[in-house]
Amino acid sequence: MLVGNKYDIIERNNRKREVTYEEARTFAEENKLLFYETSALSSYRVNECFEDLLQEIYNERRKVTNVQKQVYNNVVKLGGSNNKKSESGGTKCC
Repeated sequence: MLVGNKYDIIERNNRKREVTYEEARTFAEENKLLFYETSALSSYRVNECFEDLLQEIYNERRKVTNVQKQVYNNVVKLGGSNNKKSESGGTKCC
């Protein structure tokens, strides 16, 4: 996530901006980052920023968990059971 803070300052005087909105947005897009301009002083978009970040973390964690489940299920299916019936009717290993 890329966060530009101090939005309250540039709201009053855009000449104080160090990085243009377009530069920051482009950088974020190229690097697959969420991008927000916020102001801790006025609370502008602070909640949205944290909520979206938490949602992204949750979504990524779900993806990892789903992949882990798929891998586990495939290993169990591929591994199958090594137990075989012996000629005497009992179960033998390997």
